[in-house]
Amino acid sequence: MSQPIDLKNRRNFGIVAHVDSGKTTLTERILYYTGRKKTVGEVHDGETVTDYLKAEKERGITIQSAAVSVPWSQYQYSIIDTPGHADFTVEVQRSLRVMDGIIMLMDSVAGVEPQTKVVWAQSRQYNIPALFFVNKMDRLGANFDKCVKQIRSSIKSNSCPITYPVFENDVFVGFIDLTTSKKYIWDDNSLNTSATVTDIELDENLLQKRIDIIEEVVTDTHIEYYLEHGNLPNDIFIECLKDAVRSCKFVPILCGSAFKNKGVEFLLDAVGEYLPYPSIPEEQKDQLSAICFKNINDRFFGNVTYVRIYNGYIRLQEYIYNNFQEKRERPTKIVQLQANKFVPVDYAGPGEVVGLIGMKHTFTGHTLSTTENKHNLESIKDLVQVISLSVKPNTEKDKTLLSKCIAKTSMEDPSIRFSYDETGTLIISGMGELHLEVVIDRWNEETGVNLTIGEPTVDYLEKFIGKHSINYTHKKQKGGAGQWAYIEITFESIDTHEVIFESKLVGTSIPREYVPSVEEGFRKQVKEGYFINKPIVGIKATLTGGSYHSVDSSTLAFEICCKEAFKEILEKTKPCILEPYVNLDIQTPSEYTGDIIKDISRRRGEIKEVVDTEGNSDIYTETPVANLFKYVSYLRSLTKGSACPNMFFSCYKPMTDDLIQGLLRLKQEKNQ
Repeated sequence: MSQPIDLKNRRNFGIVAHVDSGKTTLTERILYYTGRKKTVGEVHDGETVTDYLKAEKERGITIQSAAVSVPWSQYQYSIIDTPGHADFTVEVQRSLRVMDGIIMLMDSVAGVEPQTKVVWAQSRQYNIPALFFVNKMDRLGANFDKCVKQIRSSIKSNSCPITYPVFENDVFVGFIDLTTSKKYIWDDNSLNTSATVTDIELDENLLQKRIDIIEEVVTDTHIEYYLEHGNLPNDIFIECLKDAVRSCKFVPILCGSAFKNKGVEFLLDAVGEYLPYPSIPEEQKDQLSAICFKNINDRFFGNVTYVRIYNGYIRLQEYIYNNFQEKRERPTKIVQLQANKFVPVDYAGPGEVVGLIGMKHTFTGHTLSTTENKHNLESIKDLVQVISLSVKPNTEKDKTLLSKCIAKTSMEDPSIRFSYDETGTLIISGMGELHLEVVIDRWNEETGVNLTIGEPTVDYLEKFIGKHSINYTHKKQKGGAGQWAYIEITFESIDTHEVIFESKLVGTSIPREYVPSVEEGFRKQVKEGYFINKPIVGIKATLTGGSYHSVDSSTLAFEICCKEAFKEILEKTKPCILEPYVNLDIQTPSEYTGDIIKDISRRRGEIKEVVDTEGNSDIYTETPVANLFKYVSYLRSLTKGSACPNMFFSCYKPMTDDLIQGLLRLKQEKNQ
């Protein structure tokens, strides 16, 4: 990074896919071919660069996103390898926030899988240009045409293949580049074997596929030429293709086998050719604008803040401004990211993804700029936690270690929420069972903390119903200083899950300094809940009047007054409990479809759609979280390991009266 890279030669992209599609294997080949590694690590051996956590090596999956920077030809690539499991969606989402492009990987046998659709939908929210790479073409049962069809139909992408596979004796040996009419053939699977490239004449079938691409990407400027000649000059064709990809109007489909070392170098060329470079308005190029998208706590460097710089420069020991915190701070080190290794540099500029060391106040979603150019970039969206566990330290030493674990995880993982129940027990909430399991395993591995873990529970919500007003007096006169407060307040339900407090006091019936205490009492009770001690949502409190005592009134008295008034109202209302539902999508051989549908119905799930394709079924359901504990293990047993489930949060829905009564009985039994 000592020599500045021309911005037009810089690419920031991520590798995203369903779990086990070969993302990390592809990243390892990229590191090898770009010269970052002299040997290739394999996922099954636990020797990969980007899957460096113990939990990743043991499970053979990516758990947290990892960034690497590599040179390729005249280009400089910043690459983010992301998780494919639904429980780690936040890692994908916050990485997508800073990517200029993505490689969307697919397993050539499985085709479009549940998480493929989820990640694709997330990438469309950010309008990110993409390339599809149909991987594992060497596998028995690879079906490129099926994958192309599913890309067009299942995720409705405007796509065509720009490479087409070549088989000899049913073995994948290479592909034909439809944009240049060249054939790429590999004689063996070794890393150092280059493809033999020959010019060919496209047959009628492949020529039609090339025409299909042209018809998708041809611009208004060249449409007349195409209609007259039935083709485009190759240089114009490539320019039209670039423009269509970079404007998200078209997504090319490529094929290869990362594990067998076929098509990786071609894919790297395609990234430079088709994915966009960072775009910066000329008038803003020197004005710093960057966003923090991730924090990690490194054992040697402490807090490492991952940032994407959009324009301007961050220089060593120079102050930068955190717009969210409204504070200045400066990094003690700037590092180029190589997964869990860091290369110090003196500065970083437009388009770069780097780590900042020594930042004390900058966390996920914060915008960095200068004091002269204050602004906020769009932050990373919050995610909904649906499953919780109780966690108790076994000894005083474990209690101290647990406090350190909480501080570290709070910084690194914004999808984890910490709270305490009425007994003071720590409750940890996350995106799924695997998510929580990995977090607790990491605590034990990194600190040796011993914990007693409770059974998973569902994160229910209490919904306020109706509109109720109350005039309430809080009075305590037993020895010492008294407590006295009187309020007139209205509680009413609202359609959203928001919690709103508003003061409509007129005059000085209550001194202004007591109003925040009234709000504090309201919000504390909202957080504590009432019927099953879960947070209350969908409520607005309006303070309309009250009075005070010149001696006995205090902030505490007004806080208690509001809490007790709210409790009295809640006592008179009918309980409404909301439970979380997930979209549970299952891909299965058709022979198990009937059994799976029956089981989902037994779990109170609703079948949204069943799509049958070539001996397989895609089952789309909406199912309550409460009935899905240990579901993955059950499904594996039911289908002999052949079904693939994917869960992601859908919505909260009101529970029926009989289910609510069951929860109330459980609470009563717990309190006895």
